[in-house]
Amino acid sequence: MKTILQLYLLLLVSFSFAQTKKNTAEKEIPIKEKILMFNKNDSIKEALENQEEQLAKENQIHSEFTVDIRPEFPGGKEALRKYILDNLTIPKDKEFKGDLISYTIIIEKDGSLSEISVNERTLGLGIRKQVEDILKKSQKWIPAQVEGKAVRCKFFYFVKIDGNN
Repeated sequence: MKTILQLYLLLLVSFSFAQTKKNTAEKEIPIKEKILMFNKNDSIKEALENQEEQLAKENQIHSEFTVDIRPEFPGGKEALRKYILDNLTIPKDKEFKGDLISYTIIIEKDGSLSEISVNERTLGLGIRKQVEDILKKSQKWIPAQVEGKAVRCKFFYFVKIDGNN
C-alpha cells in the first residue's frame, strides 16, 4: 500500500510540473493584454490605466476660454492681423468687395500650428487657400497655459479684409 501511495504521489508531482508544448498556431497575446488579464496584481493594471489617462490628459485640446493664459501670436492680435493682410494677395483686376475671414487653429504646446481650418464661406479669389498657407508659414505662437504648463488649445479668430474698389 505504501508503494502504491508513493507511486501515486510521484505521478501527481510529475504531472503537476510537466510542461506542455505550445501550439504554434495560437495567436500570441501582447504583453499589455496579458498584464490586463492578470487580475492578481491590480497595481500594474492601475498603473497602465493611469498612464493612459495621463497621456489623454496631456493631449487634450483646450478651449481658448478655459485656459489660464490664452495663446497669442507674438505681438498680439494686431500683429497677427497685419501679418495676414501684408501677405495676402488680392488680384487688382478682379472686383473684391471685402470679406470677413474666420478661421480655427490648434496651437500646440511648442507654439506650432495644426488643424488650420479657414471658414468655407471665404472661397473667392483663392483667399481661403492663401490664408491657410500664410498661417502655416507663420512664426511660432506663445502657447496657452493651464496651471503653469503649456497645453494644446483651439483658437478662433477673424480678420476683416477691405475691398479693392
